[in-house]
Amino acid sequence: MTTLKDNIKNRTERLKQEAKKKLLDLECWCINHKEIIAIATPIVIAGLKKTNRLRNEREEERHRNQTIYDRSEGHYWNLRRSPTQAEWGEINYRHRQGEPYYSILISMNLL
Repeated sequence: MTTLKDNIKNRTERLKQEAKKKLLDLECWCINHKEIIAIATPIVIAGLKKTNRLRNEREEERHRNQTIYDRSEGHYWNLRRSPTQAEWGEINYRHRQGEPYYSILISMNLL
């Protein structure tokens, strides 16, 4: 009867062997398909750059729409969601009246 420790050891060895086999298969494929790799590499790199740029743009857009900088406190308030145009108008009006951003945003359920 095998113990749990033996089962884990056997499974680990089997996974190591499978990983080595897959690595050798990959190495052989790369050797046999150098032309495809030479053509595909610049395309993949360009795609990754575009993906990173788009992700950064989305993150900046989210930051612009879902944060308010409070100069009196010296930090950003991260909102749950982007305020509507009417909510922005109310936020600006109430802030000009002297109400702090924190109390405005809490009362509007944006924090």
